Amino acid sequence: MSLRVFNTLTGQKEPFEPLQKDGVRMYVCGVTVYDLCHIGHARSAIVFDTIYRYLKYKGYPVTYVRNFTDIDDKIIKRANEEGIGWQEVTAKYIAAFYEDMDRLNIARPEIEPKATEHIGDMLELIQCLIDNGMALLEHKGNDVHITVRAPYPEGFLHRLTGDVKYLVESFWEGLRCNVMVPCIHPCGKNAPGTGLYEVGKLIDSKRQNYPKYPCPVCSEWQPIDSLLRNAPTAQPLPAYVLDNREILVEMRELRRQIDD
Repeated sequence: MSLRVFNTLTGQKEPFEPLQKDGVRMYVCGVTVYDLCHIGHARSAIVFDTIYRYLKYKGYPVTYVRNFTDIDDKIIKRANEEGIGWQEVTAKYIAAFYEDMDRLNIARPEIEPKATEHIGDMLELIQCLIDNGMALLEHKGNDVHITVRAPYPEGFLHRLTGDVKYLVESFWEGLRCNVMVPCIHPCGKNAPGTGLYEVGKLIDSKRQNYPKYPCPVCSEWQPIDSLLRNAPTAQPLPAYVLDNREILVEMRELRRQIDD
């Protein structure tokens, strides 16, 4: 019997086929190292360890990557509480994590990157998405708007919305995050993409059997399915707009502090 997995992008079980013929690349989100592990960490580790071992048993070459989130507000708070540097906090709890996982006989991944080692890569990826018109970050007061400008299946977009909100609101205390999609028709005299819709509200309205949703700019009712699945490709933003991205500035400042 062939291996079948649930594809969150399509919402159904499908035969497992590696993206590349030379093996399986397996990425697992790791722990935020500000405290000792709990039972939920053990469950996650055992589940993915089982998948990893099974894939190897089936003869797949596997590249297993699991990250450590080694900088965020909780880590800085714990460092202040304990009167030590944040680097000492992360080293302490990474060691404790390994001790717990070794007792459970959890295999260690081949690659274990730390978030602080790749902030520059994150900035480059975010900037690339913005430059190519595939994503837009906008920081207004205590709100962060992330505009999605590429079509995704509804189920995946719903998961993406929840994950993005969790990450933003966890890493930047006091911020609220909205994931948006742009309108697909011109709003009055404005160009397509001027009106922005909250993805969560669109999905909620569809679940209540409302086929359309009003544009927040011109009030024209537009099909929800079209908004969720057929978002237009945006044009690259002007340089003066990109230079004013406060979130990117904050991340660059964080990278500078880490490097210092």
